Amino acid sequence: MLFISGIFVVLSTMIMAGVGLNPNPDYSTSQGIVALVFIFMITFNLGWGPTVWVVCSEISTGRNRSKLMTISTCCNWFFNWLVSFTFPYLFNADAANLNTKVGFLYGSLMVGAVIWVYFLLPETAGRSLEDIDEMFNKHIPARQFSCKFSADYARMKAANHAPIYSYRYSKTSRE
Repeated sequence: MLFISGIFVVLSTMIMAGVGLNPNPDYSTSQGIVALVFIFMITFNLGWGPTVWVVCSEISTGRNRSKLMTISTCCNWFFNWLVSFTFPYLFNADAANLNTKVGFLYGSLMVGAVIWVYFLLPETAGRSLEDIDEMFNKHIPARQFSCKFSADYARMKAANHAPIYSYRYSKTSRE
């Protein structure tokens, strides 16, 4: 969800910035920019806006969970404030006067975020907090979280219970 919505956010901000480079914008150019802003708002609010809170609560495991949640919440609010504070100065004519070119700045930052999500954010869907904690303790790379055996599976196998699915999030096989 974060990866796909991040790509749409990058596309909408970069295209908006590119369309805004037109020195003589007409009415249809302005309508296109407004449509791209709506696309940005929809994709951001369906993906990055709410999902950040879910990801932070799933990734924070173990005895440091409250500290990690505190730090992530503080960082989230700080960067929300930073964008809200700097945007008018970057956009308005009486300050930096970037106008729609501000999309190049925020779009570039979003490219970095999408790359980070793709390579460094582990998939935690269907995992218990204990599974996630165990995978972090075993230093399993984030890109391999979705295809490793879970702790639940290992416990069931040790207790001689036959699980329905033996390999999570990949080809299923019955035992």
